Amino acid sequence: FDGSLQVVESPDNNIFRGQYFDFVIVRGEFQEYPIFLNNIFFRQLAFCSINQKLFPNILNPRDIDIIYVSEKSEIKTVQKKYNWIKARVLDKPVDESIFYPKREKKKYDICCVANFRPRKHHAMLFEAINRLPYHRRLKIICVGRLFSSAYEARQIVNEYDLNVAYTDRVPLKQVANILRQSKFNVLASKIEANPRALYESL
Repeated sequence: FDGSLQVVESPDNNIFRGQYFDFVIVRGEFQEYPIFLNNIFFRQLAFCSINQKLFPNILNPRDIDIIYVSEKSEIKTVQKKYNWIKARVLDKPVDESIFYPKREKKKYDICCVANFRPRKHHAMLFEAINRLPYHRRLKIICVGRLFSSAYEARQIVNEYDLNVAYTDRVPLKQVANILRQSKFNVLASKIEANPRALYESL
């Protein structure tokens, strides 16, 4: 695109205070988002899988033209608080040149495409699999970045002696191949707004 991109790793960063942006994308569940957004100027805002408890408190109307949200139910939240601002669902298109149906030999019984974060509930998934009478025969693969919560999940895997492989971060083509080689794709998240991993597995 024609322009510049700024990435803010911590929402309490004041380096952008008072600056103007054409488009702002919010991801994560940081309590500091309301303060950060109230210290900058922008015309378009997109919410991607953030904590809904923060949602009504983040918006500072100013000169916002449109707000993109993850699902239709969130449009009502925007319109109730800011009825003069347009709200639309932010589509998550799937690259059909990479993710497409194809018969392949199944190498895995269960696949889970999700970064290792607490709200993704990998530990709960492994505990549920352990309750199956044939759990030790299942081949499981987890695709996603290994954050600190991966330690807890791995402890459970070791405790239950499950057959789990980890890939960490891999190219999309490899993700597509793993999905086609898996019998089931499972998401154990507590909350998912508009999960791309689910669309990519269809």
